[in-house]
Amino acid sequence: MAYDRARRVTVLVNEPGQTWEWDGNEWGLRATTGPGRRSEHGMTYDSGRGVTVLFGGHDGSGTNLQRGTYEWDGVAWTRRDDYPGLVYGPAMTFDSARKLTVLTGMLENDYYIPGETWSWDGTQWRYEAVGPQAYWQAMAYDNRRGVAVVHGGRLDVSVLDETYEWDGTMWRFLTYEGPGQRERHTMAYDVARGLTVLFGGNFGYPGPFPGGTWGWDGSTWGVLATQGPRLRQDHAMVYDDLRDRIVLFGGHWAGSVHGDTWEWDGQAWAEHKVAGPSPRLGHGMVFDRTRGRTLLFGGSTAVIGGVVFGDMWSWNGRAWARVDAHGPLPRTGHRMAYDSARDRVVLFGGSSVVATIDTWEYGVFQPGDIDEDGVPDELDNCPRMPNPRQEESDGDGVGDVCDNCRYQANPHQEDLDFDSLGDLCDNCPLAPNPWQEDIDADGAGDACDNCLELSNRGHEDFDADGVGDVCDNCPLNLNPDQRDGDGDGFGDVCDADFDNDGDIDLVDFIFFQACYNGSNNPPHPSRCPPNVDADLDGDGDVDLADFLIFQQNFTGSQ
Repeated sequence: MAYDRARRVTVLVNEPGQTWEWDGNEWGLRATTGPGRRSEHGMTYDSGRGVTVLFGGHDGSGTNLQRGTYEWDGVAWTRRDDYPGLVYGPAMTFDSARKLTVLTGMLENDYYIPGETWSWDGTQWRYEAVGPQAYWQAMAYDNRRGVAVVHGGRLDVSVLDETYEWDGTMWRFLTYEGPGQRERHTMAYDVARGLTVLFGGNFGYPGPFPGGTWGWDGSTWGVLATQGPRLRQDHAMVYDDLRDRIVLFGGHWAGSVHGDTWEWDGQAWAEHKVAGPSPRLGHGMVFDRTRGRTLLFGGSTAVIGGVVFGDMWSWNGRAWARVDAHGPLPRTGHRMAYDSARDRVVLFGGSSVVATIDTWEYGVFQPGDIDEDGVPDELDNCPRMPNPRQEESDGDGVGDVCDNCRYQANPHQEDLDFDSLGDLCDNCPLAPNPWQEDIDADGAGDACDNCLELSNRGHEDFDADGVGDVCDNCPLNLNPDQRDGDGDGFGDVCDADFDNDGDIDLVDFIFFQACYNGSNNPPHPSRCPPNVDADLDGDGDVDLADFLIFQQNFTGSQ
């Protein structure tokens, strides 16, 4: 399943071969011809060309590998190319930085056949490199660093523990350390925290199942939590980018099928003990950003021979609600993605009890011109805002009247702080500041400037106290409150201006020397003037540590 951003629908192709689309309110059967029956195929959305790309997979028997590259433009499937061949267990993602579909997998399930990596530009497949030798691995795209992250998977009888990254040119093997051997696990990229989060999976039949929640920051894996959901595989996990939460539901372990709902906030898992979907595995789940809801469809009560579901549910962060929408036949093992451009959920793939060929979208299907500007929605670069002349200054495919960075190309319209200004042109991309105030004209908006009234384009903050060096009254010593009891311009934590003449010079050093009395001793009782506080670190003595603070802040006579 993949999200078609240009047409704003999510596209799904199931194991029987039907094509469905979801636009946010309802499923629509879009085609009964196309790639044919298949499961465990690769699918992603090419936002550069506005098409959904599908490759490979198994036929309905689950044993015969399928050839072929297909593209879905919202109206029909087009057969493009058989190359690179029959790929076993492909993983596929869209590289938004390079505007290429990237595929990795194995031509056969064989130790002696290396994995391969190919890219698709809409015209032809290009062999890129030898890739990870695995299938059933987990893969997520880190859009902050512009790399695809792959972990684990299976090769014949072995379950793998390797982590790789693809940067558009080459795969880099990174480590065996981290989550360890696992397959059928899930990964989701946490935009707010810049981490690829991994949970669940199994170590290989019949187990054991590896536990823990792990995060990858681009250099190391770290254990984020050891408490949380029970061990499981074949669960679903998505990132809710409006609430900065990862939502997890269902899965199975040791003969038990789960129906629990969990959320990860970056610190800990929390279970929501509420009524909702029945226990299931192999279901599809996607986050609908327009409506702020996580949507769940389908699944099964067992890996083989269970009851297959065709129900749909919506999660708002507090409760599940059943969505009454006629749509695809019951199925499991399918894929779902949200198309934010067309405001649709697209469903593809999986296995069903009835062999049909369908593509579905769920959403609000409006007639051809929602904004009534005379331009059909499928061609309109701002389908929800009238712009009959289709002005577009930066060439990013988004019309000027709805572009959140009108003069800088940003086709994905990223806006992490949700202030309606794209990150590319926002002077505080992580802090809401819709008016872009910048009193000191240093390029950093007032909402995130660590020296509000003094220009500091480098935003240096040596002591990391949130106050920039150019305006910090103790630039070398942590003092976020900037307390200055005597008003001499030196913060209390570093104030060695004992004579209050506006500088820290030799005269002040004479005072300090008189008070010096070594560790664990109070200031010298006979030499230290009563109005001089030379205990700069506040530990009750005047010793070498205080001298180092004095030395750091020495200015000489002004």
